[in-house]
Amino acid sequence: MKVRAALMRAIATHIRSSGMTDADAAGAFCVAVSRIKDLVQGKIENFNTDELVAMLAAANLDAPNLS
Repeated sequence: MKVRAALMRAIATHIRSSGMTDADAAGAFCVAVSRIKDLVQGKIENFNTDELVAMLAAANLDAPNLS
């Protein structure tokens, strides 16, 4: 769960810092707007590690430091 939380934080931080709307973020991460809403609301149970890594890759983001 620690890895998923770190990945979700990295994605949510990127969304907030770039000023993207939910629709913009959905396009950048290749997911539905509802998935972005779940992510920024911290609904960790709705995501698996593979999905989050795919979202990072879709937006060309580096993985966070997990140490």
